[in-house]
Amino acid sequence: MKYAEAYKKARFRAIEPEGDWPEEFGVVTACNPAGEPISERENAERTRQLEVLLLEAGRVIFPVTGYDPNSPHEEAGFGVVCGKDEILRLGRLWKQEAVFWIVKGKVWLLSCAPGGEEVPMPPFAEMLGMPACPYCGLAMKSGTATLQYTLGGFLFAGVSWLTLFFQKKGQKRIPVFGPSDKAKALFCKGCKTLVIQGELAKSRECGKCGRMVHPGRSKCSSCGEEFTPRPEMPSWVDY
Repeated sequence: MKYAEAYKKARFRAIEPEGDWPEEFGVVTACNPAGEPISERENAERTRQLEVLLLEAGRVIFPVTGYDPNSPHEEAGFGVVCGKDEILRLGRLWKQEAVFWIVKGKVWLLSCAPGGEEVPMPPFAEMLGMPACPYCGLAMKSGTATLQYTLGGFLFAGVSWLTLFFQKKGQKRIPVFGPSDKAKALFCKGCKTLVIQGELAKSRECGKCGRMVHPGRSKCSSCGEEFTPRPEMPSWVDY
């Protein structure tokens, strides 16, 4: 597909539909048919007509604008909850060179030509400029992580001091998150991965000798125990 490399630079501005992003949907625009630029007024009218057609067909849609971050070029369109064949049909109906197809956060560029190619694209979260889950690739939600008491937990265990621990086999557990801590965090609704951002404590307890170790040090100054380095995380994780 001769224009695939240009599409890989594309990014999306989108309004998330109620209830989270669909697991499977397509993105189509009616702008600039056959890749030939037309006036803003004509593109706006074509976009309005596309919206009317989709709503009359009872489709679940949400606004998506595709743009080039390195130029002023952008094209308004819609995310459409439908099958792959349907998004291709819409692309051909509105004389588009290609449409986007998204399944569980993975994106493909589908040529609208008969027997056209399917080119893998960057993850949907990346194209939205949002953090992507390091495990499943879906867009993660920004928020805060806290430990809280619940009525069920109180009835089951009584009053207790909530603490999140880390433990390596054969070593004592290390407290890493307490009830008074509140930290920036990212959460994936797909696979339930939680990424806590930022250091939460001024010091850490050595898992071998129990002495306190200042943050930033790679080993305990008392017994020389080396700490396992953090797993490699994407560049958007602020820690």
